[in-house]
Formats: sequence, structure tokens, C-alpha cells
Amino acid sequence: MQCDQIINVKNIDTTTPTAPSREAIAALVKADRVHTSLYTSDELFQLELERIFSKTWVWVAHVSEIPETGSFKTTEIGTQPVIVVRDRKGTIHTLLNRCRHRAATVCEHRSGKTNSFVCPYHGWGYALDGSLRGVPHPESYADRLEKNELGLFSLRTEQYAGMVFATFNEQIEPLEDFLGAAKKWMDLFMKQGAGYPIKTGPAHRFRFPGNWKIQLENTTDGYHFPVVHRSFLSSVDKQTEEMLNFVDGSGYVEDLGNGHSVMVMIPELVDLEANLDVPIPERFIGLADELRKDHDEAQVRRIVRAVGGSGF
Repeated sequence: MQCDQIINVKNIDTTTPTAPSREAIAALVKADRVHTSLYTSDELFQLELERIFSKTWVWVAHVSEIPETGSFKTTEIGTQPVIVVRDRKGTIHTLLNRCRHRAATVCEHRSGKTNSFVCPYHGWGYALDGSLRGVPHPESYADRLEKNELGLFSLRTEQYAGMVFATFNEQIEPLEDFLGAAKKWMDLFMKQGAGYPIKTGPAHRFRFPGNWKIQLENTTDGYHFPVVHRSFLSSVDKQTEEMLNFVDGSGYVEDLGNGHSVMVMIPELVDLEANLDVPIPERFIGLADELRKDHDEAQVRRIVRAVGGSGF
């Protein structure tokens, strides 16, 4: 094939865009509004990847997703693909999903169970802890291949209340210190198991053309609920509809510090194990009667309360 045009490489701009200064970024945030560039700027997004996703703890899995030896899931931290896997000792690892040979994607499945990971490009094989176990034609390397130095990049990984977090930042504070006031709410959330282990269900995946912050802001936005979720509210009984009145009711949003926040929708249901002696809502009477066949009254009330879900 003949090339009709010669590209002058001297004219290709390979410089990195100058990052906005702290002052320039601060000017985008006012007391009552923020500038739209916080959601559209490529430069700001690159800073977020560098200073947030690469420097803080990021949630990657729930322990129920990786219950056994060899159980794994793949996900992303920012734009970096990772594998979350449980090894033969029961330890959970978060591994960069890039082969140490040519950076090919090692695992292309969303979840599953395996004995090892093998890169589909050149066949480099890795153990469940990410260590390099073997390569094709090792004699070709003339004893210059240091396998102990070429395992998959392993991220620092810790967990709290069954939630697994990972970070690229080896110098960051322990996970529990990072979570701070959010730990209380995580503990309360896990009471939805009514004394039984919490398990994740199948994922419902969809894409939207927007900045990552939009989704997070929406989770603590009660203002949209009666508008966007009107069809849902019309399908429930009057008592439930009134309980979900976040705008005119007693719901609130709280800043927990360190980037964490919570929206309390139904304050009286924040702690699912508090005030269990109150009357069971009419909509759950039939369920309670069925549960009484196998459970004592205290457990019946815990389960019924959990079925309704937490108030935040």
C-alpha cells in the first residue's frame, strides 16, 4: 500500500496540557453554584484520576462476590482495570488487570472462579495472589527473567463491614480512618440482613454520557424523587408514599467529612433494630404471619423491618 501523505512528526503536539491551578479550580465553586466545567473539562477529569482515584480508597467489591478460593470479579478504579480475587489462604487481593509483559488485559471475564490467570496474548501465567508462575519458552530468556519481580501489580486492599476497598496509594491512612464517620452508616446499612449475611445480587449495568460526579450527587438528591420516581410512588400504598416524601418530610443530607455523605430518607428507620415493638405496618401483616411459622416474634420483627429496607 502506498502512502500518499507524509506526516511531519515535528508538528504533532505531544505536550501534556497544563493542569489548572488550585486558585483556578477554587474559583469554579461558589456558595450557591458550581461551574459546568467541573463536569466537562478533560483537564479537571485527569486531575480527578490523579488526585482522587489514584490517591484514595475506592470500593471494589463485597465479600459475597468472592466467597471461595479462586472467586474473582473484574472492575475499574478510575480508568484502571483491576481483578479482585480470593487466594488459597483466603486473602483478598486487588491486582492490576494488565500483564507485566506487554500490558495486555489478563482477565476478560466480569466474574467467575479459576485456579490461575493466563494472559491470552503470550501465555504468561499468574497465581491467585498475582505472582508470576510461568512463561512459555523460558529458556529464551537465558536466565535473565526475574519471575519474583514480574507479578501482577498488587494494590493495597482492606475491608470493613464486608466491603472491600483498594488503593494505589501505599502511604494512605488505614481504611477505617479514611471512612471515619461513614463507618456508623455502613454498620447500620448491614442490619438489612436481619442477622443473616448480606449477599449481593446480579448487577444491573447501564451507561450514561455524563461525568462520574453526577451519579454520586444523584444518590443524595431527594429533590428529584417525587418527579423522576412518580410512577413508583403511584404503585405503592399511601402509607409508603408518605414515608418516602423526602421533600416535605423530615429527610436530610449530612456531610460526613472526607468526601463521604449520606441522605436520610426516613429517620425513624435509620436503625432497623430500634423500636421493634411498634406495630407491624399493615402491608407486612401477611408476611409476618408466614414468618411466625419458623421464627420467634423478635426475629419476625427484625426480618419484616429489614424487608422494608433502611431509611437512608
